[in-house]
Amino acid sequence: MKWSQASEMFDTSVYPGTELQPLLRKAISRFGADRIMWASDFSVNQRGENWSEILYGMKGNFSLTDQKRSDLLGGTARKWLNRSVQ
Repeated sequence: MKWSQASEMFDTSVYPGTELQPLLRKAISRFGADRIMWASDFSVNQRGENWSEILYGMKGNFSLTDQKRSDLLGGTARKWLNRSVQ
């Protein structure tokens, strides 16, 4: 699941993201943080939010553990692409 387009899917603003946070927690509980990624090689923002707003909507979600945030912001994509961090 790609989360960078969540604001469009759920028709709510991504920053500060307070309305999306419970939805992200539900997605993590159902699928696991290791199966959700923030973005991929092709992401289209239909709502006109800038990329810093989209990113900080995720980084500012203080209900996430450091591990879950790490998975969402790159770990899942690296795993999916079969790449490792050096």
